[in-house]
Amino acid sequence: MKDTLYRDELSRYEFLEKLGEGGNGSVYLVRDTYLKRKLALKMMPDAEIHFFDKEVEVLKNAEIAILPVIYDAWLMQDGTGVIVMEYVEGDNLSDYLKKCGRISEELMKKWTLSLAEFLCYLHEMSCPVLYRDLKPENIMVRKNGEIILIDFGTVICLEEDSYTDGKRIGTKGYAAPEQWAGKATDQRSDIYSLGRVCEVLWQHCVYKSEE
Repeated sequence: MKDTLYRDELSRYEFLEKLGEGGNGSVYLVRDTYLKRKLALKMMPDAEIHFFDKEVEVLKNAEIAILPVIYDAWLMQDGTGVIVMEYVEGDNLSDYLKKCGRISEELMKKWTLSLAEFLCYLHEMSCPVLYRDLKPENIMVRKNGEIILIDFGTVICLEEDSYTDGKRIGTKGYAAPEQWAGKATDQRSDIYSLGRVCEVLWQHCVYKSEE
């Protein structure tokens, strides 16, 4: 029965390959058979639907350049959440830095500012949002040198001064110690992760004095 529902509701999309899988869903590379273009399609099971609405709310703000374009989002008949968004071609930041070796000081500052502005946007929403998994693997570098974030499956609304569900969220080495331990977190946890990403950028930066 579930397979039939999937075919009916997703018949427009041709599934090409699985791009990734996390604790709250799977992302696939699909081909829109009507518009004739490749897109990314994320499916979130009913058990994680509380993350679905928040992810859609963040993504639908088209004015934030660091966000991928979202084309559609809906709940399937069996409760699965589906988000169809831009497929971002390029390398994630980790792979990009391995390939290029060094980046300019100007580029480092530009990327750092973009990430900081995005976190500021999340933290200043009417219900502040925590990103909770900022790391190089979640940052894509477009062919034109712009960066874009690709995974919003861990975002959570901060309805009180801090948030805790007792779960270990994020990635070791980038998640704040309290977050990795499943303790209460707030905006400072995201800022810690930003600092760790900036540290990686600095390690690959060529300063003007070195040129």
